[in-house]
Amino acid sequence: MIPARGLLVVTPIDSEERFPGSRVILTPITRERMTSTQWEVVAVGKPTLCDTSCDCGESPEVPDVEPGDWIVTLPRAAVTTPCDIHFLVRYEDVVAVLEER
Repeated sequence: MIPARGLLVVTPIDSEERFPGSRVILTPITRERMTSTQWEVVAVGKPTLCDTSCDCGESPEVPDVEPGDWIVTLPRAAVTTPCDIHFLVRYEDVVAVLEER
């Protein structure tokens, strides 16, 4: 699936039943609430074009994401697709890119 300009194709992140080193088991509802705005990027669309007349030709608010990156979005930012495991997210709805330490 190739996304249109300004869109990302993402898939939900599946969390584990418990935190590393913890004995507390998280219920499925708790895990869903904790990761409802966390996604893994599957594909990145081309940058959006400027709405105003400028020399750049592209929007300056393009997140630096690649397929495989984990992102955090605004709540309810994902739009469903015909494929049940993929969703669409706009560039503007990306809040953060998660990095591994």
